[in-house]
Amino acid sequence: MERCFIGFTASTLVLVAVVAGILFWEVLFSHWPPDVVYAYALAVMNLNLFNDAIESPFYTTRFHREALEKGWFEPYAGFLREFNRYREAHGRDGRLLGDIRWAAIAWTIYYGLLVLSILLPLAWYQFVGHFAFVAFVAVNIPIALLFFFLFGRRLHAEFRTAEGRSFRLLELRPRRRRMRA
Repeated sequence: MERCFIGFTASTLVLVAVVAGILFWEVLFSHWPPDVVYAYALAVMNLNLFNDAIESPFYTTRFHREALEKGWFEPYAGFLREFNRYREAHGRDGRLLGDIRWAAIAWTIYYGLLVLSILLPLAWYQFVGHFAFVAFVAVNIPIALLFFFLFGRRLHAEFRTAEGRSFRLLELRPRRRRMRA
């Protein structure tokens, strides 16, 4: 399963670069509005809002165990050991229940927004001019922020559930820096 998501990530990087090149070409040498490039750039940058959900299936108990043995996450060692213990007791295949589903939803929304970032400005530019980019922003930002918020709430709820089962995840969770599950 990890290989599937690693393949998705690698293919996304290639796809984003190829499509960006094509879009720049179309804007420079055809009659496409520059709003397409602006909208696409915004959609690409939104990956950060989907990234925690997309990467969560990568970070299994096996990964964290090996990383801790190598000393990679030393400041977070207590939290990660407790997190591994919780996932082994209540997760599946070294992950939290639902990690793969959330990652698949994140990929679907992200790719959907990439496609929409091209189609919406192309379709609306002739009617609203440069407000086509604003229209995309009005759709894109709420969707991306809502997903980011919902995924964060999901993790927090999972940590509260863990506390109820005598796992100290909320107590040990790193506070200053966001820790990816």
